[in-house]
Amino acid sequence: MKINPITNYIKWFVNQMYELQKVSPQNFIYKIAGKEKCKKSSEEKLVVQVVGKNVFIKLTPIELMNDEAMLKGFSPLDVRTITYLACHTGKEKKSLYRIVAQFFSKTRNEEMFTIQAESDAMQIVKSAQELSSDPELINKFASQDAHRIGYVSGVEQVVLENESFKKINEDKEVNQ
Repeated sequence: MKINPITNYIKWFVNQMYELQKVSPQNFIYKIAGKEKCKKSSEEKLVVQVVGKNVFIKLTPIELMNDEAMLKGFSPLDVRTITYLACHTGKEKKSLYRIVAQFFSKTRNEEMFTIQAESDAMQIVKSAQELSSDPELINKFASQDAHRIGYVSGVEQVVLENESFKKINEDKEVNQ
């Protein structure tokens, strides 16, 4: 009896279909239906649906990661998503200071920032150069505020360098 390549393919295909049915999404009890941000706590929550039913549960990724029995009811792709979100939730740096105001001081001829500690009502006025030269203080700002301070400080440095180059060029022309 000669085995035909078509017969081999059919056997292979049937085996693949059998394996696929073992791991089909119908075997998973839960699926991630969406992601929402809690209005009260501003915490990110996953909307979990019980498959085949109109039942939805809202849980944080960390709550899902801590419930091993429930985690086994998700597809591998959903488990990967839950794990990723649980690992990255709460990683945002909590800022200790924030920028309240920004203005140009004519007397000092530089950009000034009014900053305030998140835990205190007292406000401090410092220049962009003073703030950017203190790495410990910069690390206590939110990333957007730290970027703003760095950008303003950089622009001021470029302006100062351009003024210095102009003076040097003027001095060369006068000496020639």
